[in-house]
Amino acid sequence: MPRRSRLALLLAAVVLFFGLPSFADFYTDWLWFSEVGYEQVFIRSLTAQSTITAVVTLVVFAVLALNLTVALRALRPWRFTLATPEGPRPITMDPFGIRAAKASGRSANISLRRTGDPAPAS
Repeated sequence: MPRRSRLALLLAAVVLFFGLPSFADFYTDWLWFSEVGYEQVFIRSLTAQSTITAVVTLVVFAVLALNLTVALRALRPWRFTLATPEGPRPITMDPFGIRAAKASGRSANISLRRTGDPAPAS
């Protein structure tokens, strides 16, 4: 069995496992509220739950976006000096360069270099 079809089958099983009971519960409630004549109560309840979910989702997204923004602003090059037998060597470590090197898969592009040295060739 190809890998894609196994993945699709697994995804369908997960959706059925979690989706079918939820749909059955929703449909049962809808039928009961319709039978007793309170569809508006059911719709109002769904509207309230949906609104609260949307508002909470937006608030959480805003908090996480703010946190990411603050974290990225705090991520700046670090400058320090190493004591070597030849004398002190100023070093700059650029976190963005390290992240870019990891993402590109080029481990030869190292961002830890002496200040004043040219950047390594790409």
